[in-house]
Amino acid sequence: MRRERVLRVALVLVGVIFSAGIFPVAESLWHQNQSMYTFDMMLSLYVALGIFLLIAARNPSANGSLIAFAAWSCFAHAAVMAVTSFSKGGYRGDLWGVAVLLIIGVTLIVLAPAKHSGERCRQPWCRLSHSRAPCTLGSIARIKRKSMGTAEVTNRIAEASPGFKARMAGAFQLLEALTATFGQVIIRDRFVVYGNAAVTAANVLGHERLFWLGFALSLIGVAFHIAWALLMYELLKPVNRSLSLLAAFFILVGCAMQALTSFFYLAPLLILQGSSSASAFTPGQLQSLALMFFKLNQYAFNIDLFFFGLWCVLTGYLIFKSTFLPRILGVLLAISGLGYLTYLYPPLAYYLFFPYIVVASALGEIPLELWLIVMGVNAQRWKEQASSTRSSEGQSGS
Repeated sequence: MRRERVLRVALVLVGVIFSAGIFPVAESLWHQNQSMYTFDMMLSLYVALGIFLLIAARNPSANGSLIAFAAWSCFAHAAVMAVTSFSKGGYRGDLWGVAVLLIIGVTLIVLAPAKHSGERCRQPWCRLSHSRAPCTLGSIARIKRKSMGTAEVTNRIAEASPGFKARMAGAFQLLEALTATFGQVIIRDRFVVYGNAAVTAANVLGHERLFWLGFALSLIGVAFHIAWALLMYELLKPVNRSLSLLAAFFILVGCAMQALTSFFYLAPLLILQGSSSASAFTPGQLQSLALMFFKLNQYAFNIDLFFFGLWCVLTGYLIFKSTFLPRILGVLLAISGLGYLTYLYPPLAYYLFFPYIVVASALGEIPLELWLIVMGVNAQRWKEQASSTRSSEGQSGS
């Protein structure tokens, strides 16, 4: 059972990463001269593969073929990338992709459900089966699942829902971190040269495709952040509904600012490409205006981080007061939030960024997302705390 649960988590993670196009997008960063046709082809293949894995995650034991197909597809692509890397010196950056695909393939093969043996069942009701195939233990489980009443099925789904929400929250947290970091930080910083508007403009116009990629990742990160915020609200609502709602409001304001950073991200390219409305400006003025929008993008991102810090402090407190998550995760997340609150005064935040804010954020966020993905929450304690909260609210209401 534990092995199947780990397999489901792996299938969901890899499926979301593939279907969201994160792996082919990250791979394309190493090949800016890659043709659009090649990129589109690889993107479509990985999106389809990710959808297959998400389908398989619903019932891994019944989708062994899909899992095996995905694993061997990873091995095949890794082999092609390895040959390309060693035959063409300019493609040595593919080696990281080879390692990732090999890890994914080996993980899926190791965790893949074992085939059931053909051991026959001695249950008397099996003789009523009209099938000529032997009744195996797997078929018994399927028959029993089909014979369960509606109430029992509903109860099992309800029991699994806190753990499922926790794992999805951890997955969305990881995806938001990857997309926002690549789009808003790594890719963006490759263009901007503060104090030199001409070089910044040349970087943007010379790498337009990479620029659009960073914008897309930044915007996708907003969607992942909203989903993550909603799931965390649902998870922590049993602790304190009012504080959980307040934290949700803070993070939604932060998400709005995060979306605004995407607008400021795109503005420099639109300005530099020129239009009839920009004909009144000289090239130097347009370059300065584009650099100004990059600065506005950074200021909006600082505001986003401030509201994210408020969310971290409140959510850390809620985790600390909960009975279904380790308290240390709440303490570390609250400390991380205090670091983000320094963005209220950006010069102080820039001064403390490395190593203090970086270390605090890593210790606060990475353990939380790993715990949510791998361990989830204690469903029984979550239900007990939810029931206790409803009882206290009912008494106060009466």
